[in-house]
Amino acid sequence: MVETEALVSVRGEIAESLATQSYSEGLQAELLDELCAIDNHLGRTALFVMSREAYQPPASYVGVDNEEVMVTQEMALF
Repeated sequence: MVETEALVSVRGEIAESLATQSYSEGLQAELLDELCAIDNHLGRTALFVMSREAYQPPASYVGVDNEEVMVTQEMALF
């Protein structure tokens, strides 16, 4: 349970950072990959970067707001 809370906390920090900071395309992709890895570890799947260039986590997250994170490219993460 502590590990899950820690991962959710780190995930939130990454998402907030993506929403508020400007990153190069390469670093931004690395941060999105990290979000994907955390979600996969937590057993959550199907992260999507919408064509409107906003990242939105699945609605099934417990204790995580459905924040939108602006990104520079369209992709689907699994």
